[in-house]
Amino acid sequence: HSATCSTDTTSTKPTTSTIVKPSGSPGNTVTDLDKEMADKGHEFSFDLSQPPMRYVRILLTSAWKGTSYVSPAEISFYGENEE
Repeated sequence: HSATCSTDTTSTKPTTSTIVKPSGSPGNTVTDLDKEMADKGHEFSFDLSQPPMRYVRILLTSAWKGTSYVSPAEISFYGENEE
């Protein structure tokens, strides 16, 4: 079940990123080191030569604890194309 607010069917995949558990522990095992690094947050870079985007979709394919969801506390985007 999905909904859309636009008739625009084009999309751009701005980046693909992977976060690797610092401990390297298998499966659902999450160590204190993993928690510490997650608490510090993660940074992802986008190529600024891409056209400006109004919406960004984040697709989670797997999580460290074996869940299919995340609960981000903050997501911030910085930068702009200058012409």
